[in-house]
Amino acid sequence: MKQFGMVVVVVLSAMAGRWVVQNVVFAPPSFDAQLVKVCSEFNKNLPMEVDQITRLDTTAPGPGKRITYFYTLHSIDESDITEEKKALMEQGVRQQVAQAADLKSFRDNHVAMSYIYRLTDGREVFKFTIEN
Repeated sequence: MKQFGMVVVVVLSAMAGRWVVQNVVFAPPSFDAQLVKVCSEFNKNLPMEVDQITRLDTTAPGPGKRITYFYTLHSIDESDITEEKKALMEQGVRQQVAQAADLKSFRDNHVAMSYIYRLTDGREVFKFTIEN
């Protein structure tokens, strides 16, 4: 009877070990971890000029299912950045996010995308978040 008990313990231990290896050691990375990797890879190509007055400086993952894009507005006076222009910029970004094929994974996985716009001196001009 002791041998049977020992066999059961060995079998259960082997099954538990197999589960740990499959579900912990070789588990696919969490989506949060994937966002960290995406930002790290994307940041290798930054900063990048987006248009005549906008530069994408860096991206940052988190917290949770969020990615934040940090932009600098240059070659423009702060007084030229009206509420109307901010609304138009936000509307344009929202349309691009909704339609961009390469952002489908973000939309499908409910990743929030935050956009922060700053002046060349680092002062924040405006920001918004798109919740998917």
